[in-house]
Amino acid sequence: MKKNISLILFLFLFFQSQAQDTDSLFKVPWPDSTGFGTPDGKLTTKEIGITGGNIVSDDGRVELIFPPGALAAHTTISIQPITISLFTGTGKAYRFEPSDIQFKKPVQIIFQYTRQEVESCPADLMKLAMQDHTGKWSFGNYENWDSTENKLTGFIHHFSSMSNSNGAMLRPDKKEVMVGGSVNLNFYDRYGTVQSGPFIGNKNRVSFGSRYFTVNSVTGGNELVGIALPPVGVTSMGTYQAPKIMPQQNPVIVNFFFEYYSPILEKEIMGICFVFLLCVCFFPTGENKISRTGICQ
Repeated sequence: MKKNISLILFLFLFFQSQAQDTDSLFKVPWPDSTGFGTPDGKLTTKEIGITGGNIVSDDGRVELIFPPGALAAHTTISIQPITISLFTGTGKAYRFEPSDIQFKKPVQIIFQYTRQEVESCPADLMKLAMQDHTGKWSFGNYENWDSTENKLTGFIHHFSSMSNSNGAMLRPDKKEVMVGGSVNLNFYDRYGTVQSGPFIGNKNRVSFGSRYFTVNSVTGGNELVGIALPPVGVTSMGTYQAPKIMPQQNPVIVNFFFEYYSPILEKEIMGICFVFLLCVCFFPTGENKISRTGICQ
């Protein structure tokens, strides 16, 4: 009897530890504090009064819409595109002025995303990122998503530097891999991760209940395009094993398909993150040679 109890206890502790390890398997942290961006585009200014109005950045990527009563007096509003220092940021960041202003009503902010950006992270998993005076970034959810016009809409109560940010993305340890070599594929997830089962209220969490890789459209890959292997450690999403000969389509495209709950759509859907990996040849002289086809000589 004691042996049975000991065995049951051992099995319980074993599977409990496995569940904890699995839960943290795909969580790769990223820094939330960075330096500040520098001007990278034309400054746009516009005077907006108490009746409201709108202003659009010079590059057309971001728009602010002020409802009547948001401002207490006529105010000169400015948008300065700046270089982006946020690891998960997309496009550019934007510095809004005057920085010390507080709105009496929420101001609508609209970010326009590109097709390439949405291929790196599903649009409904993108976040509104805001940087304070210490360099720390905080992240808020968008309220609406227009997939036809590629727009994400949120609301802000004050000004700071802001950017559109990926909520999930796939990144390799390096973007070049020698033929026959391998590289880790890391999955960054701002929402936290769960492995299986119902979402149980965790509507901002990515689920890996359904997930798989493709390499150049081949599920799991093969010996001609390379193979995407399952996870190999607590800090790696998985591994790409390059083929022994140069693939015909190079760089190769590694897609990661994963199931998640969309807080905007309010349902479970499949999303895609992708990376380009360039296969290269290595020569004894230390020279790397990029070849589209053929065997490394």
